[in-house]
Amino acid sequence: NTSVGANYTQTTIGDIMTRASGLAPGQTSIDGAALVVSSERKADETTFGWYVEPSISHKRFWLSGGVRIDGGNTYGSHVSFAGFPKLNLSWLISDEPWFPFKTLVNTLRLRGAYGRAGVQPGPTDRLRLYEQDPHWLDGQTVNTTLLTSLGNTNIRPERSTEWEGGFDADVWDSRLSVGFSGYRKMRYDALMRVPVPPSLYGNRIFDITMNVGTIRNTGIELTLATDLLRSDLVSWSAQLNLSRNRNRVLSLGPGVRPFDVLGSGRVQAGYPLFGVWARPIVGFADANGNGIIDAGEYQVGDSAIFLGQSIPNYEASIHTSVALFRHAITVDAGFDYQDGLTQINNTILTNKAFARAANDPTAPLGEQAAVVALSTTQYGLIQTISTLRFNSLSVAFALPTSIANRVGARALSLAVRGTNLGLYSKYNGKDPSVNAYTTGNATADTGQLPMPRTWQIRLSASY
Repeated sequence: NTSVGANYTQTTIGDIMTRASGLAPGQTSIDGAALVVSSERKADETTFGWYVEPSISHKRFWLSGGVRIDGGNTYGSHVSFAGFPKLNLSWLISDEPWFPFKTLVNTLRLRGAYGRAGVQPGPTDRLRLYEQDPHWLDGQTVNTTLLTSLGNTNIRPERSTEWEGGFDADVWDSRLSVGFSGYRKMRYDALMRVPVPPSLYGNRIFDITMNVGTIRNTGIELTLATDLLRSDLVSWSAQLNLSRNRNRVLSLGPGVRPFDVLGSGRVQAGYPLFGVWARPIVGFADANGNGIIDAGEYQVGDSAIFLGQSIPNYEASIHTSVALFRHAITVDAGFDYQDGLTQINNTILTNKAFARAANDPTAPLGEQAAVVALSTTQYGLIQTISTLRFNSLSVAFALPTSIANRVGARALSLAVRGTNLGLYSKYNGKDPSVNAYTTGNATADTGQLPMPRTWQIRLSASY
């Protein structure tokens, strides 16, 4: 089989914005305003491409390949087209006549995939943009030109290459299903917003989109699903999903120096992407003997050190279900686990005046030093944690048919369900899973209320 296709996409955005000040009381039009400012913004983005995907299928073997050629007006001056090939294969090896474990293994499928992809820059990332900056001076409007975007004429599309392989197996009369995958993804010329030193452009803070370098992502994923018991009296099934993920900045591009993002996050070669960094508190002591840590009674290191990565090392979820008396009673429960997430407790940072360590002389000296040193470092508020969350519990009852018939129903069921039932962690804040920023860029607990614990009762009728 062969698939062939093409696409052309054009997006045009046009904005006209007007604002006015100095309107007379009762005025319904901006014509009589003392100051009228209008601005216009336009953006045109076009992408086009074509693809060919041949595939070969057999009852035991499946192979699919393809190539896609893309181009666009935001690809920059150096690249007009980009090619993205892919290859997928699958082999049901358990159906081969010579497969030796047929009594134990019901099915075993081996699979692998290779592919390349790309990300194009934004429509204005290459452009240096200005706007008028009007001022009301001595009874008249004075316009000046203000630089709003630096632009980057050397920007290139981001490219990525990914390998993935694994297997799916059913064993022991299909009572156990196992799925395993491993992947390795390389990002070249990765696109990111990079801050520019404010001293270069009139003490103003700018950032530009740059090709920052090469990033490697690796990981494994494991799925186990099993029917532990199968009988009319009791049936019990469970499923486990486990993943381990790693990323690392292998190198930075020409002219790109290590840079910080969103406070404690940093992009630096040899370390995880958006790793958490801070200058360490290397010592503290109650020098004046008043029982508290005062300013000047702590020491901070000269340079920031790596404290951990902003995504978990491991993530796992467990779901189990028990059915009794031919599914007359069903109990379901779910749990989540995370390990290795490094996070800053921003709640104390923004409300340090109310922190216990800032008001209670009996607070441990280490906690006091962490709060007192916040003008210099956030080191004392950063934790690497693991969490176990009791996500959900549901109990459902199938009421007898005689009761359902009394209300004219074919079947009745009653269910009680609870969510967000428990959190077990040594985290000092409210909830490490409620963050101000997207995981993978930076994680910070800024005091948002955690998800509430809820209980629901549901009565269902079938007619």
